[in-house]
Amino acid sequence: MKKIFTNCLRFLKRHKVLVFVFIIFLFELFLRFYQLDQRNPFGYDQTDNAWAAKDILINHNLPLVGMVAKGNSGIYIGPIYYYLISIFYYLTNLNPIASALFAGVTSIFTFWILFYFVKKLINTETAVIAVIINTFCLSAIMFDRVQWPVDFIPSISLIIFYLLYKVLIGDVKKLIWLALAIGFMFSIHFTAVFFPIIVLLSLPLFRGIRRRLSIFYYLYLYFFYV
Repeated sequence: MKKIFTNCLRFLKRHKVLVFVFIIFLFELFLRFYQLDQRNPFGYDQTDNAWAAKDILINHNLPLVGMVAKGNSGIYIGPIYYYLISIFYYLTNLNPIASALFAGVTSIFTFWILFYFVKKLINTETAVIAVIINTFCLSAIMFDRVQWPVDFIPSISLIIFYLLYKVLIGDVKKLIWLALAIGFMFSIHFTAVFFPIIVLLSLPLFRGIRRRLSIFYYLYLYFFYV
């Protein structure tokens, strides 16, 4: 028993930051999952997504376009989000609680993405502060409790920023992952149109790959994720 206690203390000392982050994560779970059926809204967007999931699961209609990008613009985003939400409706037998569960799972994804990439870009201390703010900020809690595509914007935008940074410092292999991340964003929100523009404007800054990659390769990547 004494040996187990000693090993636990040694583990806590060695991984104290990770243990602290995990404790914050438990608060994250409580604040996002407490009374899902009462506190999570179910409005127009959630109803639209529920009908889309029902159309996929019951009628077996596989959409090639997603929801309208903005009002009556006639512009649509990609359909990936519909397929993601349909997984939760399948697991809950089309129970509307799937909407709240999906929002909660998305918040978990955002939590760990925020911690990991802020740690990579800056340092561990800043990453810890970032997840603390995200966990306990009232506006962040309310935002994470709404099931809608924009839940993915903070996390995917951070991933895109990190991948673009890696490409800028010469990591050519991250170009494909960057293209995939931007392509996924086109199924999340219409503001994704700005990411290819940002990448193209960043081309002159690419270090170490300007002589190795041709303009045709850049154009290939552009049309790949557009």
